[in-house]
Amino acid sequence: MEAVLIIGKNVTLKEYDLKDAYVVGIDQGAILALEEGIALDAAIGDFDSIEKEEEKRLSKQKNVFFLNREKDDTDTAAALKILPKEVRKITILGGIQGNRIDHFLANLLLMEQDERIGMVDDDTMIFIKNESFQVSKGKYHYLSLFALEEVVDLTLNGVAYPLTNYTLFPKDPLCISNEWKTDLADITFQSGKLLVILSKEDRRNNFK
Repeated sequence: MEAVLIIGKNVTLKEYDLKDAYVVGIDQGAILALEEGIALDAAIGDFDSIEKEEEKRLSKQKNVFFLNREKDDTDTAAALKILPKEVRKITILGGIQGNRIDHFLANLLLMEQDERIGMVDDDTMIFIKNESFQVSKGKYHYLSLFALEEVVDLTLNGVAYPLTNYTLFPKDPLCISNEWKTDLADITFQSGKLLVILSKEDRRNNFK
């Protein structure tokens, strides 16, 4: 089973297939989902910034968890605790862009703790890999890799900037903004853990 956690921010929800997923609206993401006519299996958050009408509408939904504003967990961390045990994949929709980079970084830390988690919005996909893999270009332009642990014998094929048997250390930015040379990139390594970021082309091209 896949769980989809809707946070909002730069997400066109109608473009994502949620039919067979366990869908959780997180705080403002729950309101966004209801506005788009998306059925929620659960909603969770402190909902401290929603309007009275939105709160009334939300209270009619099943499995709504109103959290105390003063809490130790983020809303997303709390959402992970209410997921069914059958969940094998977790996709966070949104939360990559916006003015709260602290929440984005908190979600990255959750990903490192639980490798079932990935993040997606209309421009970016983020996930973690601890073994060799292939990744197709699809709608993306850039492929960036960051070491969360020392990555040994990293080899990249099918990309504009190939690499052979390289040791990628945390804090090493060498593997940022690679591009596909073929439709399928092949990433192999002996050990370690990679943070993988797929990004669309920045048409503004004003910051590198």
